[in-house]
Order: sequence, then C-alpha cells, then structure tokens
Amino acid sequence: MFLFFDKKISLKRKIFSIFLLLLFVVMCFLVISYAFGYRFNFQSKVLIRSGTLTLKPTPQKVQILLDGKKIKKKSYDIINDSYSIHGLRPGNYSLKVQAQQHQTWQKNINIHSGIATEFWNVFLPQTNPEKNRLDIVSPKYYKVSEGGEKIIFSHKLNGPLNVFIYQPKKQSSFLVYQEPPNREISAKIQFVEFSADKSKALITLEESGQYKYYLAHIDEIEKNGPNQKNFILLNPAILNIYRNYSQKQPQEDAEPKDIFQPGDSFELNFSQLPQQDMTDQEQPAPTNENTSPTPPSPTPNNSEPSLVNQNSDQKLELRDFKWLNNENFYYLDQNQRLFLVDLDRSEVRLVLKKIRGFQVSQNHVYFVQAPHNLVFKSNKFGSDLEQITENLIDQDIQDSVFYKINVYDDKRIALINNQNQLYLFNDNQEEYQIFKKLSDQVISIQFSDDGKKLLYFNQEEIRVYYLKEWEVQPKNKVGANLLIFQSQDENIRNALWYKNYQHVIFNQENQIKIIEIDQRDQPNLHQLIQTQISNPDFTYEPNEELLYFLDQSDYAIQLFNINLPEEE
Repeated sequence: MFLFFDKKISLKRKIFSIFLLLLFVVMCFLVISYAFGYRFNFQSKVLIRSGTLTLKPTPQKVQILLDGKKIKKKSYDIINDSYSIHGLRPGNYSLKVQAQQHQTWQKNINIHSGIATEFWNVFLPQTNPEKNRLDIVSPKYYKVSEGGEKIIFSHKLNGPLNVFIYQPKKQSSFLVYQEPPNREISAKIQFVEFSADKSKALITLEESGQYKYYLAHIDEIEKNGPNQKNFILLNPAILNIYRNYSQKQPQEDAEPKDIFQPGDSFELNFSQLPQQDMTDQEQPAPTNENTSPTPPSPTPNNSEPSLVNQNSDQKLELRDFKWLNNENFYYLDQNQRLFLVDLDRSEVRLVLKKIRGFQVSQNHVYFVQAPHNLVFKSNKFGSDLEQITENLIDQDIQDSVFYKINVYDDKRIALINNQNQLYLFNDNQEEYQIFKKLSDQVISIQFSDDGKKLLYFNQEEIRVYYLKEWEVQPKNKVGANLLIFQSQDENIRNALWYKNYQHVIFNQENQIKIIEIDQRDQPNLHQLIQTQISNPDFTYEPNEELLYFLDQSDYAIQLFNINLPEEE
C-alpha cells in the first residue's frame, strides 16, 4: 500500500508489485482450496469439491486402477492398512483392484463431492490356493471342533466302521471306536458335539434304523485307548433310570402317568455297564443326517405320557445334545422332557417338560414350551423363568411342531420349525417385538458375530437380514432383507459367514465360492476351490482361518484345507 503512494517508485513497478500481490492471494486461495478438496471444473468453469476413495484390500499389496489407469503408489495414503485416494472429481468410475496370483476385484463406483466412498472389505482370493492334505482318508463323516484343535471322523473301507480323532497340529490320529466285525449293514456317525474344552464329545451312531449315544472322554482315550470307562454307551444308564422310576407308578392307575417332576434328580450309574454291541437294544433311526433324532409326536390324549413305553422299554429316543460346560450337558427325550446330566456327580436332573426346542446361551436355557409355543429363558436348572415373547410363533399349532432355536441374546432369536419355516424375533425400536415369518423354505441360519445380521439360505437363494442399522458403507436400515445370491440351475448345498461377516462362503456342485454382500453395482463372486467330486462337504473355521473340504486325492477322497485368507 505504501508503494502506491511513494512518488519515487515508478508506475510500472507499482503495477508489477500489485500484480504479484494479487497473484500471491490467488495462489494462496487455490492452494487452500486444493487442500480442502476443491477442484476447478473446466466444463462448468466453477470450483467443485472433490471426493475421496478409501478401500481396505486383502491381500494388502495390490494395484489399483481407475478407468483403466494405474494409480501410483505415491498417491496413496496408507492408514490402518487401507488406501485413500484424494482429489477425485465427482462422477462415475470403473474401479479395479488386482494383485499377482489373485483374482481381480472390480466395481463401477460413484465418487461424490466432499464425500469419501469407502470399500472396507475388498477380498481377492488366490487364483490357485495351496491345498494342505490332511491324513484323513475316505471319511464318511467329519466334524471340526471350534478352533480347529480336533477333528472327529469316521472311516469304513471294506471293513467295520472306525471312528478316529485327528489332531492337526500333531498330525496324528487315534482310534475312538471300532464296530464289531461281520455286520451286514455298517453304522455311521449321526451327530457329534464337542465340549467347550474339547476334552469330551457326545457321539450318536446310527445303523439301519437304530441308534446309540456315546460319551467319549477324548483326552483319556488318547492316553489309554478306548475302553468302557472312557467311551461310554449312555443308553443302558439312562434306560435304568426310566425303568426304576416306572416301577414306582401305583398299580391301580389304569393310565400310565409321568411321575417325573422338574427338579427331580437321579443317579446315573456308569459302573458295571457292558460295552454293548449295536445289535442289542435296537433304536429307531433319526430322520435327518445332520441333526440329532427327531422325537415322535406327543400322545394325543390329555394324560401325561409314560416315562417309556411299558411294552418296549428298551427304546430310547434322544435329541439335541448340548453342552452347558465341560462337565454338564442337556438332552431331550422322546416325551419332550429336558434333562441335565452332571458328570461330576453322576446324576441326571429333570429341568423342564413339554419342550419343543431349546438352546443354551451364556449359562441360560432358552426354550419353546407347549402348548402356546412361547419363548422363555431360565437358569440352568429350569427355574427363575422369564418370558421373552408375547405372541404365538405359529398360528396353527400342531403337536408335531418342533423348533431349532438360534439365540444371539434376549432381543435376537431365530427359529426354524420342522417344516423349514423361519421365524425371527428382533426386539428394537424399528421393528415389532414379535416373531415374524421370514421364509417358508430355509435350510440353515447363522447370526453374524456382532449380532447385526442374520444369514439364511435354501437351495435357490442366499439372503442377509439386517437386525440393526448398519452405518458403514454400504449403509442398510433395520429390516433390510438382501438377496445376496440366486441360483439359476445348481442347488446351493451350504452357506456360512466368512470371518469378516461381509462375505458368504457357499458351494454348488463341485465348486466352493465366496460372494460379498456389498450390493453396490454387482457383488463380486469368486471361486475358491473347484474339486473333482460333487458336493465337496465343507466347513470354515474363522479362528484358524481355515477352509476344510473333501476332494479327490491320488487314490481316494481325502480331507483338505486352505488358508482363507492366505498368510502374508
């Protein structure tokens, strides 16, 4: 300003100085605007605020392309293993993420002014993952424990059925059970349930319409081999309880009555019990190979059913074995009574009656009780009852209806009845606090680890239902019921959450695939494994990040696994 009034300075110098000052101001304005994300749009000749692209890929080392042009690594801001690319003009882009020896991830995306477009779960499976072959040959059944520490599997090849336990870390296996030789029809594993510490397991064996229940002390079997004390047939011990208390019924009673009452406890005597052959005390077979046996319908009259059928008291129909802890487990008998077995005290306790399904969660028992099919919660002994739901689950209640219950907490409960109908209870402000039907045909369900999503599927489609508002991109409201995948021809066999709960692993025919639940543009669908056999039975262990599956080896079908994701 003083330069302008100073007469000793020429006019040209004054004008030049002012020009430099104005240029400095403009440059400062442009630099500050650029720093705040503004860009000049030459078409509209105005400053517009740019957008940002943020993505977190697996694997971490990737190449990012926008509209086919590689983004230089110096343009990345790497924070929390994620990439942020700033200064993008608003508009539509073709985004592609690729890495060597990995499949490509791509989407058509929209960049918005002043907003970060985020992709937090960009997953690129390996093109040819390294298969780890386990020493489990021709398994008829296998069950991986939580954490992947132990695998129970059965084997039969031109001989009797053998049941083994395999320890992946030791790469060793040991025999648990061997059926008697010269059997016309061999047995098979129907059901396995590990205790929390994997030191024990409950095993159901089935043979041509008969089944037996065993308690396996895994650690003791590993040390001493299988015997009557560490691989215990439960049938005779439980039947002895029924026989003893059936004899207490008064002779003058014409109608057999249930003299068991909740709270009654009975000695469970495992001593001096013979290791019985499967041919003895034959049992009716369960109807589903993936679950424990389905109990028969309750007696149609109004009287209480007898403890066991008086004319054929050898029959024992149990289902839904569930561990409470390492020394206690529950089971349901054929008359809808829930029992708790205490191995420390060698006793059985009647917990509840008229139960049409139950689940154990956080030392509580959640159950559906006849005749109204309401859901209750109790302590582990069946007392301190708390009613969870107010409405009937089914409007047309039938005595034969039974429910498989999946509990996340008191406010999120899902049930599937034996007609494969799915009901959901989601207690929050956005939804009614009643059970509502989600689907008429459901094979299986699984809550996400955070309890905000429910995965369910049938042979034709996979869906994800949002139980809570999802505020991370892509945002979804409570009640959003997204169709993730729909099969046009091949049936969906199984579907499980991937560890980030933003992808679903499933299989069709001889392929195991993974699909993201991000509905922006088309969800990325990748093949994980293509096997040489149809329906390669698979399971995913998120703690160890291992995908287990069956496939053909050089000479037989074997169990394999791959790291998912691969180790970097």
